[in-house]
Amino acid sequence: MDTSRGAALGEAVPSGQRPQSSPTPRLIWFQREPYGPVKVDPRKAQVVPLGRLEQGTQVRAVVTVEFNRGISNLTGTPDIDLKVEGPTGVVTQIARARNGTQLVFQTPQDGEYQIVLGNEYSQINAKQVGLQFLSP
Repeated sequence: MDTSRGAALGEAVPSGQRPQSSPTPRLIWFQREPYGPVKVDPRKAQVVPLGRLEQGTQVRAVVTVEFNRGISNLTGTPDIDLKVEGPTGVVTQIARARNGTQLVFQTPQDGEYQIVLGNEYSQINAKQVGLQFLSP
């Protein structure tokens, strides 16, 4: 079909009839109790398994990040690296997320998912990290 003249691709329907309906995708919201706070040591990572999620599942969480000890405020930044992994690899990542950062993603396909809380860049400071999962 020549589309250079403005012809649109689609379904041809006889006059007076409606086109076939297509399935409406449904939005699934991930719901879970808050996670943490957990201690993530320097140069370490903590894995948060989310379990098996359906394609199209919307996950929203707010991250809390604090130093494990108050004196650490003098020698570092209270941040954490976030990475979401699924069956296709890395879904999304946020480097050096601070307290109050929102993590939002939608699963591209069915499968097992996890959030990795990384403190690999910190030389001496452990962090207390939590996730508050949001629903509509």
